[in-house]
Amino acid sequence: MKVIWNFFLYMSLADAVGWIGNIFFVLGGILLARKKVSGFLSNGVGNICYIAQGIIVGTYSLWVLSIILTSINLYGVYNWRKNERRPT
Repeated sequence: MKVIWNFFLYMSLADAVGWIGNIFFVLGGILLARKKVSGFLSNGVGNICYIAQGIIVGTYSLWVLSIILTSINLYGVYNWRKNERRPT
């Protein structure tokens, strides 16, 4: 446990934000695989973390991609909700 604690204790802010983004993005993938709309929210939080990491590090390609992926997530939620409202 001490090794894990030291791993997180001494990392940079950009690395910490990136790891948090990774956790949310993987969780979002799992939730979407289980057909849960909350997977879009989790992916959105992960993408917001990646946007922040890209800004902190100055990797503009990362935050531009993350903005695009966040837009796709919002579109996915919209379509999911629209399909839920349709009568069968």
